[in-house]
Amino acid sequence: MVASMNSAAAGWRFTTGTIGFSSSGFRTRAALHAIAPIGVELGLWQGSYQNQTMLWLRWWDTEGNLLLTGAQRASKTQQALFDAILRLLGMGLNAEQVAEALVKLDQTITV
Repeated sequence: MVASMNSAAAGWRFTTGTIGFSSSGFRTRAALHAIAPIGVELGLWQGSYQNQTMLWLRWWDTEGNLLLTGAQRASKTQQALFDAILRLLGMGLNAEQVAEALVKLDQTITV
């Protein structure tokens, strides 16, 4: 069963449907319900969250991309920063130059 919004009744109803795998989780476009006023969709996602693997109700953007949780965004940002540091070191910068570049970047972002 899939929870979906019944716009005519402005309430929730349950319908049956087929849900399949995609690269970003366990869902199909048919299993997503658009919430146009805020530009998101609500759907089911099979995966691990807080050490529990199960079927979760998750938010998606209107193009079908899973919206990340705060922890997922932080992890992705940390990995991107680590990759950037490795690229800078690979370009021949020393640790002090990389640190200076990161401080300048941080100042640019926080302004």
